[in-house]
Amino acid sequence: MIRLRPSACLSALIGAHAVLSAFVLPGMAGAQQADQKNQAAELLAFESKTVEITVGAEADSTTITFPFENKSKETIEIAKHASPCGCMSTSFKDDRMTYPPGAKGELTAVFKVGNFYGTVEKQVMVWLKDGAEGKRLPVTLTANITIPELITITPRTLNWNTGEAIEPKSCRIVVTHEKPIRINSLSCTNNNFGTELKTVREGMEYELVVTPRDAFDTSFAILKISTDCKVSRYRFIQAFANIRKDSAGK
Repeated sequence: MIRLRPSACLSALIGAHAVLSAFVLPGMAGAQQADQKNQAAELLAFESKTVEITVGAEADSTTITFPFENKSKETIEIAKHASPCGCMSTSFKDDRMTYPPGAKGELTAVFKVGNFYGTVEKQVMVWLKDGAEGKRLPVTLTANITIPELITITPRTLNWNTGEAIEPKSCRIVVTHEKPIRINSLSCTNNNFGTELKTVREGMEYELVVTPRDAFDTSFAILKISTDCKVSRYRFIQAFANIRKDSAGK
């Protein structure tokens, strides 16, 4: 029979614990976190954790609601709620933060449109106070918000390479709003680019032609377009002109 010294036994136990920590415990921790997240979601049952919404063409903000119910057997207290984006504020109906079993409530998120356009994804986080069932991870709610573009610019950036032959390139500016939007003025931040605005259909479609004066070196310009649109975020729109270094090193 082989007998181990006490010190050897201790070393073997420490080694076994290290192996367990490296391979088993991380997996257990991950599973525990998933259980905590699922537990929080099940306690406060939202009708839908993902909402699709389209903003009105002239709206400066929109409101998204997330109804829910406490389906657990314990009273739930909201610890805090927030959105990672400063463009969205959150609140609970009547500022209520405590919900007994069976109670229903509503989380409201107000999204400020600002200069967003197209479809954007915004999230809201809700943290519950730890209860009898242990620590709870936050519930994540998602709003997919579509903001109509009243004016499109295609392409928004015109590119040339250094050393390239100087040729004009153009952007197509199209009004997709039901009401005409006219361009009042055009300016360029860099004298190395010449610009010309052509009217295709007054108030509905324009062509912006840009021509570099030279392409010997890199250069960049903002093309600032002023309109008569009544929606503030479309009163000033931008396109860009860019001479970039030739990838071939010319």
